[in-house]
Amino acid sequence: MMARRRIQTTANRQVISKGYAELGSRLRAWRKEQGLPLKHVAQDLGVSISVISQWERGHRYPSIHNLQRIADYLGIPLSMVFCRRKDCPYRKEGY
Repeated sequence: MMARRRIQTTANRQVISKGYAELGSRLRAWRKEQGLPLKHVAQDLGVSISVISQWERGHRYPSIHNLQRIADYLGIPLSMVFCRRKDCPYRKEGY
C-alpha cells in the first residue's frame, strides 16, 4: 500500500511539473510576441529576472496575485493563462 501511494505521488508530481512547464512556455511566448525583454518585465512587475526566468522554465509557479499582474501587464485575460487548449483565443485588442 505504501509503494502504491508513492507511485501515485510521483505521478501527481509529474503532472504538476508538466503543468508548470506548459504555463511557463505560454508566458514566454506571450512575452516574446510583444517583444518584451525579461529585464523590462521583471522591473515593471517588481520581481527579479531570475524569478521570471524560473516561471518561464517551469521551475517555479507564480502566485495567483502574480498571475493576475502578468495577465494585466501582457494585456491578456486571466482565463487565457489557465487555458490549456492549443486553440485558445488570444486577441491583443481585448477579451
